Amino acid sequence: MNRLLFWLIRWQVLITLLPASMVWLWQDQQAALAVLAGGMIGAALTFQAGYRLLGQNASDNPRAVLNALYKGEARKFMLAVVLFGLVAALWPSRFLQVIVGYAATIPVFWLAMLRFR
Repeated sequence: MNRLLFWLIRWQVLITLLPASMVWLWQDQQAALAVLAGGMIGAALTFQAGYRLLGQNASDNPRAVLNALYKGEARKFMLAVVLFGLVAALWPSRFLQVIVGYAATIPVFWLAMLRFR
């Protein structure tokens, strides 16, 4: 696995533990699990898109790389709809916590831009 992709996923999982532990202390275990589920959705989406895109050889045709980016983002979007829909159907009362967990994974991309520039 690419170093950047491994770094992103590792930090997304670790960052998710912070709000999950805070929610566990303030609310309950189910709320903390919902936050963790949101963070794992973020990490899974990152893995899916990154694995597809980083699997392209840099010497490939630029059009092929761009097509891989478009296809990867389309798959990422479809997977997001499925995963969030599944969580919303199974855990409707905890959907806000799921979104909090997912939102916790977003700043990792900003940190990666600073770390890997």
